[in-house]
Amino acid sequence: MINIIAKIKGKIHSADLHGQKSLLQKARSITAEQNAKGLGLKLHIGSGDLIINESWINIDLEHCPTVDLSLNVLDGLPFEENSVDFVYSEHFIEHLPKQGTKEFLGEVFRILKPGGVHRILTPDIRGCVNVFLADTWRQLGWTKHHGIETSADYLNQTMRLWGHQFLFDKETLSKFVEHAGYADLTWENLSESRFPELRGIDTRTHSIILDAVKA
Repeated sequence: MINIIAKIKGKIHSADLHGQKSLLQKARSITAEQNAKGLGLKLHIGSGDLIINESWINIDLEHCPTVDLSLNVLDGLPFEENSVDFVYSEHFIEHLPKQGTKEFLGEVFRILKPGGVHRILTPDIRGCVNVFLADTWRQLGWTKHHGIETSADYLNQTMRLWGHQFLFDKETLSKFVEHAGYADLTWENLSESRFPELRGIDTRTHSIILDAVKA
């Protein structure tokens, strides 16, 4: 992935170069504001309309009042290397293509400070398969709203609904994260973390949860 900053510094001519410059300028303004407040830089990526608290910067592809910075992460993240303290992405990476997830994880690694943390929540494909094998899908509230009629229907829709493109288990996610450069990985329970800033902010149950720290 060529990040937005590299594109601009390299003076690559493209139709969206002006938009990339605007994103970079806005990201720098946000960084300066957060640092002036003593909050550091904490990015909530794939935020939608969810606000954690005022210290987090909301980033999403969609434009809505709660989003501070609207962008496509596959085009890169408009922040300097080693400038971000925390990144939080909850049920986001499964919406990216497999290669796109690898690029996104590498881009987050680039912008994190040494000691910075990327907290990742994503659906557990093993848990989905276990529900399928146990035929307990009727106990999940969302299945009624989506007209699920059989176990096979449940499993197929779990893979495809909401724009899912690639689901993870712990083994696969850890390989992706290690490939991005992380060596300090901790599997966590919902709303628990060794980092106070990451406690109590999770909203999605039935997730695998990983705190990946940049050395």
